[in-house]
This record gives sequence, C-alpha cells and structure tokens, in this order.
Amino acid sequence: MPLLTDSSGRPLVITTHGHSRIAGHRRRGAVRIARAIGTAFAALYTLLLVRLALEFFHADGNGGLIGFFIAVTNLLIAPAQLVAHRRTIGGQFSLDVPILVAIVGYLFLHLAIVRLVHALAERRKPT
Repeated sequence: MPLLTDSSGRPLVITTHGHSRIAGHRRRGAVRIARAIGTAFAALYTLLLVRLALEFFHADGNGGLIGFFIAVTNLLIAPAQLVAHRRTIGGQFSLDVPILVAIVGYLFLHLAIVRLVHALAERRKPT
C-alpha cells in the first residue's frame, strides 16, 4: 500500500517540486480562471481608455457608437465620480479624473481577485 493517497485511495504522484498531482490540477485551474478574469478586465480597461480618448478629443455623445461607449462607461465610472471631478486645464483641455480613478480602482480590484483565486488554489486541506 502506498504511503500517500488522495481521498479516493489512489496513490499520489509527487513531482520534483514536492507538490501532488491534485495540487497541480488546482493550480492549472486557477491559472485558467485568472486568465479569464484578466481578459474580462482587459475589455473593461479598453472601454475606459476609449472613453478617455473620446473625452480628450471632445467627441459628440449624440452619435450611435459614441453614445454607446458613453452610456456603458457612465455605469463603470459612476463610483469614481463621487470621489473625483473633471478638471479643465487652461480653459481648453479637460482631464477626466474620474476615468483615471476608475482605471486605478479596477486595477486594484483585478489584482485582488487574481490573488484570491491563486490563494484558494494553493490552500491545503487540513490533515
């Protein structure tokens, strides 16, 4: 009888790094989940950067596609608008600070979620 078995009684194969095969499967699953989360946040960052460019070039929000971007990103930057306000520089340029605050906030949220996924994959069952 092997010394190390999993919960179903199958022998565990220990790799050169000291991790079991089951832990390796959990780690690979965590990497897949982290990549999916990263892809979703990349789409979110893209929307916010497009909105920042539209605001910088003073695009008219009455158009179809531009109106769509503004409507969607208004929902994303609403919490940041409570913290920061738009700044006008020299009466000509406007810096949309809420969008920048939202990007930084979503970046921290993204990193926290990915770290949580990896931490949950690395946790060990009590023996």
